[in-house]
Amino acid sequence: MATKEIEAGYWVSLKEYLELQNISLSTARRRIKTGRVKAELRKGKYYIYILWERPAGRDQPNSAVSATPPSAAVLTQQVNYLRQQVQQLAQENSDLRMLVQAYEVKLAGQMAAAHRN
Repeated sequence: MATKEIEAGYWVSLKEYLELQNISLSTARRRIKTGRVKAELRKGKYYIYILWERPAGRDQPNSAVSATPPSAAVLTQQVNYLRQQVQQLAQENSDLRMLVQAYEVKLAGQMAAAHRN
């Protein structure tokens, strides 16, 4: 059974992406529109997911040479984004738990009523 390697990367702003790729804004927007790059719109700004570059000649997943790490600013940005995602998921989880409890109470009432009849 083949295993799929998880591709490691980091999020950069559209401006950073333009600088890293040395491309125009219209080219970047075209790549986003066609799905050529993984992009998210956050608070009106685009962020692009960049895969870490493997050193030349090191295409094997288990290569001893590690990927080039992102800068501290990029990591901070990514951590902040992930914290926001965790908060949103925690709220959704809480809402769903409350909904399940409400349905459990309703179901218990229906079962008790059916048992009485």
